[in-house]
Amino acid sequence: MTVTRREFLGAGAALAGARTVHGFPAIAQRRALRVGVFVSEVDAQGVDELVGPYVSQMRVGLELAASEINAMGGVLGRSVEFVYRDDGGSPPSQAATEALLDNEGCEAIVSGFPMASPRVLTARMNASTASVPLVHGFWTDGSYCSP
Repeated sequence: MTVTRREFLGAGAALAGARTVHGFPAIAQRRALRVGVFVSEVDAQGVDELVGPYVSQMRVGLELAASEINAMGGVLGRSVEFVYRDDGGSPPSQAATEALLDNEGCEAIVSGFPMASPRVLTARMNASTASVPLVHGFWTDGSYCSP
């Protein structure tokens, strides 16, 4: 059997195309969007006795949000995953922030404490240096604001 040059080049192009397609991951195989979360399991600074219950509610809310977002296809096709780190009730150190950003590969940081608190100021400066967004929520749920 004789193979023509056209058939040979066609087979070579098909083989090269097949190797290229195999090199691209499917959308479903994209890595998750990892979001770092600083929480305080204890109130080492004596700032607030409600830290424990607040942290558990924060975890429940974040996991609920992640499940809803992931059920709708994620963020730009990427599932959302939270990585929790206990700050020990004191400001997260630069090492703790770097651990979330470098070691865990987090692309954003979430904190539930007010932006001016010492717990967030350190993380905010470190996240800003790394050009990573830091999102925080306010926790004025009625115990601090009365009608």
